[in-house]
Amino acid sequence: MRAVVAGMVAEAFNIAPRLGEVVTIVQWVKGMREMSCMTNRGEKDAEVAGYWLRKVERAINQMQVLEELQVDCVTQLLIESAHSWWETIRERRSGEVLRWKDFREEFEERYYYWEHSREKEQEFLDLRQGDLTVMEYERRFQDLAAFASTYLPTERHRVERFRDGLRQEMRRY
Repeated sequence: MRAVVAGMVAEAFNIAPRLGEVVTIVQWVKGMREMSCMTNRGEKDAEVAGYWLRKVERAINQMQVLEELQVDCVTQLLIESAHSWWETIRERRSGEVLRWKDFREEFEERYYYWEHSREKEQEFLDLRQGDLTVMEYERRFQDLAAFASTYLPTERHRVERFRDGLRQEMRRY
């Protein structure tokens, strides 16, 4: 049975993992699912894609997944059109060792298309608390901040931007 699994993984990833690596990948993917990492079907919604990417990145960092196995673990969560997209990337870049940085760049290019990113950036720039609770405003701020990193080069800028968007009476605290 283990030999079959090892063969399937080797074929899927175009690599020849050792048996221990296969078991480790399965364990890490199980751990990622236990940390609420969902599968990704490849929907073209930049917010959903960004949330998914941040969630799996946080999981692989918290679980301390070995760098050389991070892509193998994360791509196990790709299904349907997302899986087909990844197979195309692997074929196009065959012969390269693809690391997390490579996956992230390819993923962002595919799912954070430029026009949508610009819309989200503008939405961030226009964001004000208004009728939102502080928690709702904070959640929206965090979600949109990923699209406006050029405006938040430091933590200080982030805090000031957040504070400036609060209702006047909330800024005192």
